[in-house]
Amino acid sequence: EGELPSDESGIDVAGIWNTVRRAIRDVPGFEVTTELVLGTFSFAKYLMWQDLAARSEQLLKSPMVKHLLERSIGGEGYSTAGDFPQPNEL
Repeated sequence: EGELPSDESGIDVAGIWNTVRRAIRDVPGFEVTTELVLGTFSFAKYLMWQDLAARSEQLLKSPMVKHLLERSIGGEGYSTAGDFPQPNEL
């Protein structure tokens, strides 16, 4: 609330983090670290992930999807009992 604290450089970033640390110190499972991660996040990708996560049980019924998600690194290739699946079967 109000103005951000400032120091000789401008905004007092360390002071702000200390305020946050004090505010969450009694909240289990939370901590404040001095690390920074930058990234570009796409909301559309989040929606796709949310859709996949909500239907993971249904998706794992497909042998091909199950193989892609559960095979170990360096595992064996995908074996089929027949021809390559037709697009209308996927």
